[in-house]
Amino acid sequence: MKKFLIVGIAVLVAVPTTIAFGGSGRDRATGGGQILVGKGAGDTIAFTGQALASGNTAAKGEVQYIDRTGGTGKGNIRFHGDVFCMIAEAGPNPGDPGMAEIAYRPKGDPTGDVDQLYIVDNGEPNQGNDVVFIDENPQSPCSFQNDDDDGDTALARGNAQVYDGD
Repeated sequence: MKKFLIVGIAVLVAVPTTIAFGGSGRDRATGGGQILVGKGAGDTIAFTGQALASGNTAAKGEVQYIDRTGGTGKGNIRFHGDVFCMIAEAGPNPGDPGMAEIAYRPKGDPTGDVDQLYIVDNGEPNQGNDVVFIDENPQSPCSFQNDDDDGDTALARGNAQVYDGD
């Protein structure tokens, strides 16, 4: 009887959390993978962001980037950032790409230089069609106004998911 009671309580606690997150009105983006460079392993990126309020000026999440252009195990440069702003938009038609922008600063430095990650989710499964781009000098973070996408790179060996909470 105790065993069934514990399992029942666990289910009751888990279900509302799942339902609340799944139907949340918050913008969200998550993903990761490799950005292929040359013949090496490729740079690695992982990100998660969630808007906490309407207007998307309050957000939480993290971005981690590992630059492997020197080769695997050869002085990799690691960057870890805290998300402070995030916005997502669904495509105009079902099946169209979803896009997100995540603005972040170096971990633990709330006044540090701002970088911004642009994400394009081209559906499931990824199969190399999702796109990411890091803008190291955004003019207006989280506004979809300065999308200099000249450096867009396919996200390989990974996936991006964008959810527009509107």
